[in-house]
Amino acid sequence: MKYEDLVRVQEEEKKSTISRISPDFYSQVNDYIKELEDVERKISRRHSEEAVMLQYELKNALSAVEKIFNKRTRKIIKMASGKAFSKNPANINHDIDYMTPEERDIYHQMLNTILHAKKNTIEPILGNDGENDPEIPNIQDVEQELDVPEEIESDIVDNEVEAAKVISTDTYLTEDTHKDISTTIETLVTETADSGKKDLNKEYIVVRILKDISMFAGSDGRNYAFNAQDVAVLPKVNAKALLKRKMAIEIKST
Repeated sequence: MKYEDLVRVQEEEKKSTISRISPDFYSQVNDYIKELEDVERKISRRHSEEAVMLQYELKNALSAVEKIFNKRTRKIIKMASGKAFSKNPANINHDIDYMTPEERDIYHQMLNTILHAKKNTIEPILGNDGENDPEIPNIQDVEQELDVPEEIESDIVDNEVEAAKVISTDTYLTEDTHKDISTTIETLVTETADSGKKDLNKEYIVVRILKDISMFAGSDGRNYAFNAQDVAVLPKVNAKALLKRKMAIEIKST
């Protein structure tokens, strides 16, 4: 184990998915840290260039391994909770081979804890209700699938208005179609104004869908599903996710 190995793993963990590391990764890191500490103790001149460089490497190594552990553990907890809250947990498989034995323990403990809690609390209440309901992913799941950066967060608009009205298949809107879209957004604004909601003109974007998209839950609480070439008014956070993924293009009015 070298400091460069820690830096490489730390860079890999900046991605949304968990990276593959050696099963004895943490054991190797522990040996590496102890080796640095042993060498440091043997240096007689505490303020020599060698001592300073060693202390610098030790400090950075400890910081790097802590960040690696934190990032990987967050991903593992998210994976386990996602599987546990799915309607069909058995159909969801994760790359546990990428985890160390210690990390697999975290994964299974988290998964089993949530499943046990569901079995003893909510499942007796729900019974078989909703057993055959189609599973609709929430906005966080959709954003993860579309590789949306963490800094783009959902600004939830709590309204009951249908925002995804399909209007046209043109890249550039005609005057009449543009009026239809404006009317749609104005209706959204009018119907939510009395309840003190945000200005929905700033919360929605008009896009043309480039690929078929299965049903998902939008940030406004509505369900959406599209065919390629549909033109729709979408909540900004959902529209940005699709634009980033190149699954839609923003409509420009003439």
